[in-house]
Amino acid sequence: MITPTRGLSREQKEQFERDGFIAYGPIISADELNAVRERIDAIADGNSSVPGSQIRMEQAYLDGTLTGVARRDAVWQMVTLANFDDVIARLVRNPRILDAVESLLGPDIKYYSDQVLMKPATHGSAVNWHQDSYYWPIEPMNLVTCWLALDDATKENGCMCFIPGSHQRGLWPHTRNDERTMKLEGVDESTMVAVPIPAGGCEFHHSLTVHATSENKTPYRRRAIAMSYMSARSKETRDAQKRYPLLRGQEYPGCV
Repeated sequence: MITPTRGLSREQKEQFERDGFIAYGPIISADELNAVRERIDAIADGNSSVPGSQIRMEQAYLDGTLTGVARRDAVWQMVTLANFDDVIARLVRNPRILDAVESLLGPDIKYYSDQVLMKPATHGSAVNWHQDSYYWPIEPMNLVTCWLALDDATKENGCMCFIPGSHQRGLWPHTRNDERTMKLEGVDESTMVAVPIPAGGCEFHHSLTVHATSENKTPYRRRAIAMSYMSARSKETRDAQKRYPLLRGQEYPGCV
């Protein structure tokens, strides 16, 4: 059953401020969930007008060592789909999601980005410890991401894992892991909290919260979509002319 209340409770907001993340109950309906699943699979299969530049494949597939799998199951990430697809654009603007985001960011909300994170059965790759704000040219570093599970996300197939309170330490130093990825040094994994999420449920996390996901060696897929939001008072540090879609509230001169 979808949580009927508007926004977050005081206890949820206090937990978010303390830990940098909260688990949330079901937030979209079964029909909405099925529509998003079908659309994402179609895009991953190449059956859409989404440019290929928005779709990223598993490294093993690019290296030629992952063979005998459908194209859909070689995809690991798809980015900014809301810019190209109406189903994803409606999801990003889902009022239940925006109500929760408003509890954390205030009434003036802009869309930053979305990314679909695919962990195919048996070969879905891990994502190293990182902070989202390391990659995002937005100040202040105070964005909120709604990470929505499209399949049951479990400890075994790669649910989100967080270091509680890590957002309170600002931006941590990142070092290069390989040609494609960065990683954090000195993460105390003994403090890690795994957050299993049922399909149709979500978690919200701060853009400075240290997080990671494990590989998926199970026979079950683990798809998710991460939708990121920011205050309309934020500033773009890379391209001062860039503007982002306003979802609620009002614009501010000289801001995103």
